[in-house]
Amino acid sequence: MCMSLLFSLLHTEPFVVKPQNTPSTAFCLLYSLFCMRLAEDQVEALVLHDFVYARAIGFLYLRYTMDGETIWAWFKDYVDDPTPLKTKLGRSTCVYLCAILCLPR
Repeated sequence: MCMSLLFSLLHTEPFVVKPQNTPSTAFCLLYSLFCMRLAEDQVEALVLHDFVYARAIGFLYLRYTMDGETIWAWFKDYVDDPTPLKTKLGRSTCVYLCAILCLPR
């Protein structure tokens, strides 16, 4: 995987407003992972990673690729995860990792 990109992540925002509404590093990495069609063990390595943004990318990957029937098996142990992460570039406020796991009803 693109480990050097993974460790450069500082937020999970889909795009960067300045200078010209470009895709963020996080979503460029996510797109690369989609193109690679990760195996289950590779997704598991992301979800279990120590680096919170690696886990966030892993969960975003699952949200975009899994169906509602099987996604709970991946998410159930993390719905109360209090690990903070930044979702917006340049903002000091953080959300908890469990916030990106919230599924629409």
